Amino acid sequence: MDWENSFAGQEEEFELFVPYVQGTYAYPYASRITGQDYRFGFVRKFLPRVRGELCDYGREYKIMLPQNGIYEIGIKRWSKEDHMLQSREVHWYVLFDSAIYEIERNEVLYYLSHPLNQIAE
Repeated sequence: MDWENSFAGQEEEFELFVPYVQGTYAYPYASRITGQDYRFGFVRKFLPRVRGELCDYGREYKIMLPQNGIYEIGIKRWSKEDHMLQSREVHWYVLFDSAIYEIERNEVLYYLSHPLNQIAE
């Protein structure tokens, strides 16, 4: 999963490149994490993605992150033959003042319980 971020305006645009893997199909997703959920781990608001150009090696997607917050970005990949989940790649990020920081899953609850402006000071 490769990221390219350009900062223009209120929303932050990220481009996600999903490589082609023969015999599979991929589902990239992005969500804003808003709380803790005992069944699914986190309460998420899924964000729309815009399918970009297809090339020989994969496909690019554009994802708009609307505001400062905590985000989960991932790719699920299934087998075309038996439709079984083959892999799941997930990353967590904090977006604050047009800067993005990758964090570990176990740090997400800390950032949820502390206002981002207090952490930055």
